Formats: sequence, C-alpha cells, structure tokens
Amino acid sequence: MLVNYKRRGVVFVEQQDKPNKQSGINREPIAVVGMSCRFPGIAGSIDGYWQLLTQGLHVLSDIPPERFDVAKYYDSNPAVDSKTYVKKGAFIEGVSEFDAN
Repeated sequence: MLVNYKRRGVVFVEQQDKPNKQSGINREPIAVVGMSCRFPGIAGSIDGYWQLLTQGLHVLSDIPPERFDVAKYYDSNPAVDSKTYVKKGAFIEGVSEFDAN
C-alpha cells in the first residue's frame, strides 16, 4: 500500500495497482486508527509535531548536561579534530527512560 499524504492528522492509503493474487489475502482498504511518536520539543504528540510543521517552529536547545560535558568537547573552530563546534541540538526528553527491549 502507498501512503499518499497526511493532512490534519489523517493518513490516506491507496491500494497498489497490482494485487498479490498468490497470497490469497483479501485486499481491502484500511484505516489508520492510532498513531504515536516522540520528537524533540513540543512534538511529543502527533498534534505537537503537526504544529511544528505548520508553524515552521524549531526545537533546538542547549545540549543537556546529562548527555555530555559541552565545555570538554566544544571548540568554535570546526577544523579542530575530536571536538564539536555546535552547542545546540534537537533532544528528546526522557531518552534515558527508553527501553530498547
């Protein structure tokens, strides 16, 4: 199935032109009835993500100290090896609570 576009929180789905005759599966339209996401900033929800997109907002913030010590690795010169020249990023809150299993 091909997702055509997303508008106002609704995902429209279209069947492929060539149904799979060998699978024996009845190909009927589907409806997406639930979604979930985690993005930086206010985009911890589908509505927040949509707000970011439609309003052109950014979610940059200072690097959280629990990630790493910025002062230890920062240098304003991007040519310096083993250093970073950025002090901001887009960070998801509660990332340490993520359970990969």
